[in-house]
Amino acid sequence: MPIGVAFAATSGSAMILELTRRVAGLALVVITGVLLVYTVTAIIPAILYFVSIYFMVDFEAAKLGMRGMREDELPKFREMARKVFLFLPIVILIAALFMGYSVIRAGTLATVAIYLIQRVFQPKPDAAIPVRGAD
Repeated sequence: MPIGVAFAATSGSAMILELTRRVAGLALVVITGVLLVYTVTAIIPAILYFVSIYFMVDFEAAKLGMRGMREDELPKFREMARKVFLFLPIVILIAALFMGYSVIRAGTLATVAIYLIQRVFQPKPDAAIPVRGAD
């Protein structure tokens, strides 16, 4: 199973799971008046669902002979830490929403941040992008 299929299965089903979970949980809170029931009904199905997706992808990968990356193939922490600024648009989006900006304005601010980061940190046109396994 390609990773795209697993991603589509988890994200699409998560939206349906979220709605079902909220409706069922709120119905139980209204009927019983106990908020703990809502919390348990929200957490248990979500955990079971995502654990089952994890094992489905893991078993399929084992069947196809796929393996994890070796230690020398993993990116170095120092290289990744230098690119932490790439999370700035997400931080701006979340901060703007918490500060009370509208969704449109928060999205616009994050989009402007993405554009500015791309313009400032754009790789040089002559810089070769290394491709793993192209030796």
